[in-house]
Amino acid sequence: MRNNLHSRKINFVQDFLRIQNEAVIRRFEDMLRQEQLKLAEADLSYPMSLEELNTVIDQAEKDDRNGRLTNADDLKKEIDNWE
Repeated sequence: MRNNLHSRKINFVQDFLRIQNEAVIRRFEDMLRQEQLKLAEADLSYPMSLEELNTVIDQAEKDDRNGRLTNADDLKKEIDNWE
């Protein structure tokens, strides 16, 4: 089943790349944004359990202790250098 989905995505992308009509591409872009928003909203509608929250907090504290965090100022500087 997974291979079938992968093949379908490849076929879709190939078909999409052949589209020459800007209005059609714009409709696909709009549809994609709408679907991404729906998925994001669905993720927010299912709050994590207390156990999941504690796991996330524990991981964040471990990342902090091991120097795997980036402060906001450094992140802004890094983003400014993106091209």
